[in-house]
Amino acid sequence: MACVDSGGRIALVNAQAERNRLARQHQEAQWLESLGQLAAERAAGLTRQLPATSQPAQQTPPRPRAAEGGNGETVLVVEDEIALREVIRRFLARNGYQVITAANGRDAVEVAASHRGGIDLLVTDVIMPQMSGKEAAERIRALCPSVKVLFMSGYTEGILSAQGVLEAGINLIEKPFTEKSLLAKLRGVIAFDPGR
Repeated sequence: MACVDSGGRIALVNAQAERNRLARQHQEAQWLESLGQLAAERAAGLTRQLPATSQPAQQTPPRPRAAEGGNGETVLVVEDEIALREVIRRFLARNGYQVITAANGRDAVEVAASHRGGIDLLVTDVIMPQMSGKEAAERIRALCPSVKVLFMSGYTEGILSAQGVLEAGINLIEKPFTEKSLLAKLRGVIAFDPGR
C-alpha cells in the first residue's frame, strides 16, 4: 500500500513491510508444514531410508546444554499464533527452560500476576490483538521488575522503530528463526540486559 505524502513523494515503507511480513509468514508456514509432515510420519511409524555408505558413522559429541540451553529459568512466551507458540514452547522446554505461555498481551499480564515464583524472561510477539507486546512488557515489568525481555516480530527492528512501535536497540529476534538462533539470543539476553 504505497501512499503519497504532501510533497508528492511515494512512501513505500508500508508496502515493503507488508511484503516482508508475507514472505516471513510463507517461510513460517513451510517450516511448520515440514515439522507437521515429520510428526505425521513418526506417528504413522514411517521411517526415512537413507542411502547406504561404506564409511563408518561419525559420532557427534553431545552438545553442552548449559552453554546453549537454559538452567531452569522460567520463561513466559507470549504469541498469538497457536502453532508458533507451541513450537517455541517445545524448543525452550527441551533445552532446560521452565515455560509458561499466553495467547496475547492481556493474558500474559494475568499469567504473570497469578504465577507463583519469579519469571526470569519474557519472550513476546510485538504486534498482537488486545494488547501489544510492548505494553504487556511494561505491565509485567511493573509486577516483576527483574524480568528480562526478548521481543519477536516478523518486522525488522528498523521498521518497528521507524513506525514508533518499539525503540531502537531493544532485544529483538526476527521471525522466522531457528531453535539454535532463539537459544543463542536468549543466552545473550540472560547474560546482558541493559534494562530495556
